[in-house]
Amino acid sequence: GVLLDTTASNNVIGPRNVISANSGAGLRIRDAGTASNTVKANFIGTNPTGTQALPNRNGLWVGGTGSRVGSDGDGRNDAAERNLISGNNDTGVVFWGAGTDQNVVAGNYIGTDVTGTVAVGNASRGVLIAFGAKSNRIGTDGNGVADVAERNLISGNRNVAEAAGVSQTTVSLVLNGHSGHVSEATRQKVLETAERLGYHLNAS
Repeated sequence: GVLLDTTASNNVIGPRNVISANSGAGLRIRDAGTASNTVKANFIGTNPTGTQALPNRNGLWVGGTGSRVGSDGDGRNDAAERNLISGNNDTGVVFWGAGTDQNVVAGNYIGTDVTGTVAVGNASRGVLIAFGAKSNRIGTDGNGVADVAERNLISGNRNVAEAAGVSQTTVSLVLNGHSGHVSEATRQKVLETAERLGYHLNAS
């Protein structure tokens, strides 16, 4: 995938990258000094047409400060800045850890196909904010400029772990093909639950 690390700042990822089929996060921004990066108009976790899953483990793993995923909400070409973040084996967008502050996720499709009308869900959550991440914005800033365009469509995501009665770690191991320490019965239960919920692994 793509890694922005160790004070990497003011970079633009996009438009029109297909960031898919990685064993870790499709795109990871990390470390407290990593700031003000932009991720726009990419397909993350799908095939090039945005119609089927081609999963990463997680779509985006966001740390650092002041980065933007999606639209800038200036009222110009906002829809063209939309990321499609769907079909991943765990969570679509993860904000994680202390020092992960003042980042924005706006105007994206998270868990659907490119049209926004068909589910291509991430296997767990659409968005997760955890372990000290704070003051991040998901959606519109409500300033009256392009507020509708800043809304994310977060739909179709499936909590396979909850439905199967196992941990998120177990689901991630099974769906990413690292289930050596998982019993065969549990592995089958996870796969059957994922299929029942409409989540399909990439055959390749």
